[in-house]
Amino acid sequence: MSMIRSVVAVGLVLAVAGCAPTVVRGASETVSGPPPPRVPVLKPVDACSLVKPDEAASAGLPAGRPNQLADLRICEFDGTPEERRKLTGSITLDEGPGKGLDDFRPPPGAIESAISKETVAGYGVTVFPQDHEQCMVTIDINTDENVTVQTAFFGQGQHEPVCEVARKMVKFIVPRLPKK
Repeated sequence: MSMIRSVVAVGLVLAVAGCAPTVVRGASETVSGPPPPRVPVLKPVDACSLVKPDEAASAGLPAGRPNQLADLRICEFDGTPEERRKLTGSITLDEGPGKGLDDFRPPPGAIESAISKETVAGYGVTVFPQDHEQCMVTIDINTDENVTVQTAFFGQGQHEPVCEVARKMVKFIVPRLPKK
């Protein structure tokens, strides 16, 4: 009977230990467990405040105008419908669980061999060229947030490569993002 009690006692200790946080002992005691929840940093940000009108003009874009699509806050750089602009852009603030860069997948039409990962002022940036007329760039904020910059060129003629326009926008955006 004492053998059964010993086996049950060991089983209970192992079951409880499996549910308890891991403690690593050394120079300082560290307790590991689930990571702390991320504090949203994009909530107070206005997407159109990230690129000033003169900066947009230097990238060949009109001033931004706010828009919202479901829970996405967007700033569109497309001018008026009458203008029928050839170069357009947008900034989208994407927030919520599973919206971080680790969860992001290349957009349809992305040229997988041309996708590049870069660092701009400490932020992870991924460039997704879609063709010579469209580009998407994501700025990784944390596991639950990202900023997406999209540019598109419609029409024929000389134009700066659309991914270079998007990269230019990222350089304007990053200094205005809340500190991580």
